[in-house]
Amino acid sequence: MLAPGGRRKNNKLLSVLLSKRVLRVLVILSCACSLFVTFFLLDSTQKRYQHHHAIERHTATDTDDARSDNAAAGPVGEEAPGSRRGGRDGESDDPTPEKGLEAGEADEGDEEGDEEGEPAVSLEPIILTIEPYHGAAVGRTTITIKGHNLGRRDTGEDDETEISASVGGVPCITTVSVDNETVTCETPAGAGEGKSVSVTKMGKETQIESPPNTLFSYDGPVVDRVRPGSGQTSGGTRVTVHGSNFGPADVPLQVTIGNLTCEGVLRVSDSEATCKTPPQGPGPKNVSVGVWDVDHWTSSEPKLGLYEYALTWAERLEKHSGELLEGLGAYFDGIPLVLNKNANFKGHECVEEDVFAGRPILYTVPPSLLEVSPQVDLEHKKHKTCALVCNSNELLSRDHGSEIDGHEAVFRFNNAPTTGFEKHVGGRTTYRFSQTKFLRSLLVRDPELRKKVPKVSKDDVLLATSEASQDLYVLLRRTFPHSKTFLVSHSFRTNSRLLYAELRQRFLRFGLEEDERRGGRRGLQGRDVESLFDDVEPPSGFLDPPPQILGILFAQQMCNKLDVYGLGPGGGTASSYFSEGSGDGSEGAVLFGVDEAAEGREAAEVGGIDDAIASLLASGKLVNRVLS
Repeated sequence: MLAPGGRRKNNKLLSVLLSKRVLRVLVILSCACSLFVTFFLLDSTQKRYQHHHAIERHTATDTDDARSDNAAAGPVGEEAPGSRRGGRDGESDDPTPEKGLEAGEADEGDEEGDEEGEPAVSLEPIILTIEPYHGAAVGRTTITIKGHNLGRRDTGEDDETEISASVGGVPCITTVSVDNETVTCETPAGAGEGKSVSVTKMGKETQIESPPNTLFSYDGPVVDRVRPGSGQTSGGTRVTVHGSNFGPADVPLQVTIGNLTCEGVLRVSDSEATCKTPPQGPGPKNVSVGVWDVDHWTSSEPKLGLYEYALTWAERLEKHSGELLEGLGAYFDGIPLVLNKNANFKGHECVEEDVFAGRPILYTVPPSLLEVSPQVDLEHKKHKTCALVCNSNELLSRDHGSEIDGHEAVFRFNNAPTTGFEKHVGGRTTYRFSQTKFLRSLLVRDPELRKKVPKVSKDDVLLATSEASQDLYVLLRRTFPHSKTFLVSHSFRTNSRLLYAELRQRFLRFGLEEDERRGGRRGLQGRDVESLFDDVEPPSGFLDPPPQILGILFAQQMCNKLDVYGLGPGGGTASSYFSEGSGDGSEGAVLFGVDEAAEGREAAEVGGIDDAIASLLASGKLVNRVLS
């Protein structure tokens, strides 16, 4: 065994040996790294020298070719100005080189010309950067292109090389060559991302273009607003979309509302487009615009809830129709239809019933009125089938004539004509709902005025609908004792008014309110016209039903099956099927429309609750069938 002292000596010797070995390894590694760096630098230097030598040979070759051309073109023994002699190895025979062309130096972008000025295109242009890298789709963004060999070399001599730039293959609006490293370009209109910006140098016979890149992008479309902001769920609403970057005319454009694409997209400008909305369910929808970019759509960020689909009148009525009509009926059982002597009279007071409240209706009848009244009432449910013909000008686009005449009874309003319109409205008439002005016209005695009053058949049953017609009714019955003229009973008008008032309240309850600022009442009622016969009948009150609704309710009492024709716009003389200018020989006639609307007033101008009630009638909820 070793003594303790010997052991310490051995450990110390081992430590020294290990330190020397580590140092040797570090020295070897350091030498290896130095050799690697040296070889790398030598290799880079050699490649750079080869590249420089190749450029020098290329320049010398071009110069030699140019000199040969000059020698062939000029007199023997003469040199063209600016030419130099040299072999293909780039050595010069001229001991005094030109200023700026040192021996062995190659200047990229140099372009020499012959005596006729024909340029030789220089080295390939290289684009490194552009600023800015994006711009509006409408174009006209000025971008600065930086790189090498982009322009002409300033040699002090003429140079016919043309410099042009393009974006996405479309030439720039303007191109300016600032120097050999800078070109400016005013971008054309376009769309999409990653467009190649190129610079092209063109000589008389040669052309060099920079390599492709993806440096420029057009700004994507942006949606700001949509007008109108809402439409019906059935679609077909023409909307205008406002925004920016919708692209040029030759780029396909797409407008999306919700998850569906609009139809008939028309680009008005870079910031405006129109289209027809697709049908969708109710509620707010997102709106976006996309432009086609080579092989895909570039779309805007969806504008949340920018357009809203709303239920149409018909859809809202269908949704609430059960609640609107709950507990209501269009048939007034036990109520006299016309004033008659068999009614429940006590002296000159008549007692009738309010069918809604179950309370009695009391009213006084003057002796003169009761004296001329018929003995019996008109019969309830007398006719199996009935046709009620309104005055809408839409009737001229339909051929309902033979179908209307096929009904057992036909109801019309005032003196609405049939002659010349048989194909559209038929030729038969059984009953005419008559307002005050029409009744007054029947009593005209002046021969000249009589010529202007359209005649009605003596077989037509006239139904006076207004309380203001009582005096005229008495006069007509006394003048024409055998005429078929009746006064609609007070109890029927009262019950019709109560039904109408209840429907109005229910429409208000379900949000189908009337916009009083747009006129309040539907054109079914309208205003008085200025004509030969001044109307003393007061305007209908807020709860008085329009004449068509009153006529439908009356016909419902007398018919087991009722079909309504021509319900809708056209109640007034200005837009009815027989108004002046509608054709079929009606020009020049003095006609009295169902509602005596002001001339020029269209029923479609004012909407509201009366429109909704008319639509409810058209849905067939209160009558059997309604046709335009």
